[in-house]
Amino acid sequence: MKAWTCFRHNLFLGLTLLALASCSGEGGGPTAGGGTGGTGITAGTTGVSVGAITAFGSITVNDDKYEIGGASISGDGEIGLTQNDLRKGHIVLVNATISGSTRNASSVTFEDTVEGPVEFLAQDGLSMVVMGQTVQIDNTTTLLDDSNPIPMPQPDISF
Repeated sequence: MKAWTCFRHNLFLGLTLLALASCSGEGGGPTAGGGTGGTGITAGTTGVSVGAITAFGSITVNDDKYEIGGASISGDGEIGLTQNDLRKGHIVLVNATISGSTRNASSVTFEDTVEGPVEFLAQDGLSMVVMGQTVQIDNTTTLLDDSNPIPMPQPDISF
């Protein structure tokens, strides 16, 4: 569990630093924030939010809805993706502007947090090993199978 927590924190830190580095603007400059604490984006500004997709109808990240109709979507090294390529639970980096109460995303980027064959699944179904990395499984874990791109339910394992 400690290794997975460390990996998640390092991934989050890396995405946040990437988000901060990608901000540029004129005048007072954009407000950059992100992460699970909120967007850091205020009305009339541009900024970045990093978090898990929790709902669709556009996308909801960190309890904020982002319109993605005109956004460029990329992930896992591919560009030109669509909303159909996004999954609930994906950790995304959203570049957006706010106009009134509307958040308009200009880009949405995601990468798989862990990818590879499952080498071991614990008998209690609460952890697995993927490419040598121990991954803790809980009710927020989203498992995807490339041969079946629909999110898989949490495993119900009994031995």
